[in-house]
Amino acid sequence: MVILYLIYALGLGGSALEVIKNDVETYVVDSTRANEIVTILDEVEGIISSYDKQIDDMHVEIERLNATYDSSDEQYDEVQEKGHDIVLDFRGRILDQRFKMKELMTREEWLAVFPPLE
Repeated sequence: MVILYLIYALGLGGSALEVIKNDVETYVVDSTRANEIVTILDEVEGIISSYDKQIDDMHVEIERLNATYDSSDEQYDEVQEKGHDIVLDFRGRILDQRFKMKELMTREEWLAVFPPLE
């Protein structure tokens, strides 16, 4: 799962997910399970895209508040709380996908696709 966070944090997105999908197709023995995992990774890609859009929208709202003389502390607090909720939702959804993949993979397959970071 650390890998999925790194993909997002480093901005690798689609290209890194494609590498993981290829690894899934290579190392997951059962093609039905491999296809299910690839579908989950497609969902991860959608979650990341949605998160990016929500964060971008939040930044636009902050810029709007910054440009408005009469903006209040409460308005900034609302945007900050919304941002916090967005992050929590993102983390939860990514973790849900991680556990879905785990259920479909053996330990050996998992370690082949997501090798430990050193």
